[in-house]
Amino acid sequence: MTFKKKSNNKDAFEKITNQIVEALENGLNNESWKCPWDRMTSVATNAKTGKRLIGVSQIICYMSMVQHGFEVNRWLTFKQAIELGGKVIKGSKSTLVFWLRPFLKDENGKLFSPNQERIQQAMENGEEIIWSYRFAPYFNVEQIEGLDETFYQPLSQEGLSGLGETFSPITQAEAFVQLLKDSEDPFKLMHKGNKAFYSPLTDSVTVPEKGKFHSEQAYYATVLHEAGHWTGAENRLSREGIVDFDSFGSDRYAFEELIAELFSVFKAADIGFEREIDDSHVKYIRSWIKILKNDHKAIFKASQEAMKAVRFVDKLTDYQADLFDDQVA
Repeated sequence: MTFKKKSNNKDAFEKITNQIVEALENGLNNESWKCPWDRMTSVATNAKTGKRLIGVSQIICYMSMVQHGFEVNRWLTFKQAIELGGKVIKGSKSTLVFWLRPFLKDENGKLFSPNQERIQQAMENGEEIIWSYRFAPYFNVEQIEGLDETFYQPLSQEGLSGLGETFSPITQAEAFVQLLKDSEDPFKLMHKGNKAFYSPLTDSVTVPEKGKFHSEQAYYATVLHEAGHWTGAENRLSREGIVDFDSFGSDRYAFEELIAELFSVFKAADIGFEREIDDSHVKYIRSWIKILKNDHKAIFKASQEAMKAVRFVDKLTDYQADLFDDQVA
């Protein structure tokens, strides 16, 4: 795939990246590690279309929710708010949302913008897709007055988390993992030892027994993280960090870890449960900060790869694939 960007996007990339780096560094400086996205329990959606925002826009919207105290993860452009009979409250500060607009080349080499069916066909056929970054200011529905009451109601997450001293499965998360295990490309998950890892040699994921985790959320977040690595195998998405692994601690390794982490974040939010991050992630965070500081587009690139992985597993399991808007980053 080829990527192009508008020249006036540079400052926007840098601004968003700096916000994320600052949040990561603040987390490292706290006695109790806090990741800027570890409390995501819902996906950001366009309140008018019902489509979910994809990739780094999920993180951007969530950080805006934390900053402003929003409880509802629904968003609209200024124009959409008016179309729905609402009005943006005076003085409200917008949140910059990114998306990608795809282009293909015709037989004469001229660029054209395809519909979703054609872009899906291009992806399946391995055609060159040229993605152009776009961005627009969005407002949370809590910054808009006059909308129908249903827009202000957060999605209920009751009953998702297991309770009690013994491990109690999170229903939706357990169901999704089972769908992966039962798919035409079975997800091999083993429980043993004290470490969690994906092995390209056996094409399997190993995690400790469920009872060894401090919470159900930590267990499923770990399984999803390793499943993220699993999607990078040569016979799946063929990601460099998996197929051409070089060494632990390298930039390539750190970037693959960031992709797997974002995959876990997006799927956990999609399923609707609150993740928990343990102190072992600190060693990864330092390498992520280095990558983000050196390349202001790294978080966008990692998010794109993570969302490819999300689309891959959702197609494999027929899991709510129709809810995704392929043109939003």
